Amino acid sequence: MQPAEPKPRRILLGAALILALPLAGCALLEHPLLQLQARLELNRANRAYGAGDYEAAVRGYDRVASLFRGAGALPANDQLAEAELHRGYALMALQRSTVGDQRVEVANRAIASFREYLRHDGARGEVDPRRVEEYMLSLYLDANQPEKALGLLQAWFRRDPRDATVAFRIAQHYAEQGDVPQAVEWYRKRIEIKPQDPEMRYALGVFAWQVSYYNRALSEPDKRALVEGGLQQLQQAIELRADYFEAYSYVNLLYRELAKLSPRPSEQRRLLALAEQNLAKALELREARMKQGATDGGGEQATQEGR
Repeated sequence: MQPAEPKPRRILLGAALILALPLAGCALLEHPLLQLQARLELNRANRAYGAGDYEAAVRGYDRVASLFRGAGALPANDQLAEAELHRGYALMALQRSTVGDQRVEVANRAIASFREYLRHDGARGEVDPRRVEEYMLSLYLDANQPEKALGLLQAWFRRDPRDATVAFRIAQHYAEQGDVPQAVEWYRKRIEIKPQDPEMRYALGVFAWQVSYYNRALSEPDKRALVEGGLQQLQQAIELRADYFEAYSYVNLLYRELAKLSPRPSEQRRLLALAEQNLAKALELREARMKQGATDGGGEQATQEGR
């Protein structure tokens, strides 16, 4: 049986441990207290968010984040990631009810919070990083920062150059900014990604008609090149899908656009005759599909406008 340890030795050992605490950066005492404080602040902020008091929630998440800054601060952990993510949510909710320059400021703060979340914990966090980036994209657009929105879209495409959906969104971005050549380039990228998908080609044909019909600033040579390119893509879409009545509808419309660009009456009559032929084919195929029980109404607007 071992003898009991003498009391004086136990006292000295305890004193030595206390003296050693400062040398360890108070890790045994300070961080557990800070972690508890962070959890309490986070819970309060989450309750405020749940109650719809977004300003109080943002202040609470700010207090949590402050515990991870400066000397003796907590190391980054899940609490910080949660605070950054939820602060972004709260700011995004606030942004919807603000106006003017303040709206842009709040949007930028929300974006900064989401960016911090991705930096700290985005690879393993509670929300898919792409979903968070979608929030950032919508905030960039709402804050009238199209170049930053485009930068985010292009970053997505660099990650996956085979993503036809992202290529389409970039094409739409350029179209909305009035940059027709860049929009066409990105529509063509989609075709390169999925050359056997007729919808990729159809989309470029539709875009060509929209620009030709609505864009009065486009020069006549550029408009002609765009329309002819759109016709080519639609005809190739029809080769890939013989019953593609929507494509025939837009072939009809693009021939009508070419007729407007032709200075010779004889050429205009020829092009309008081709338009009518394609319109008739579109109506025939559409009726056949409806008889088969299909409910696809795509191309209806194009058919009506071509009458």
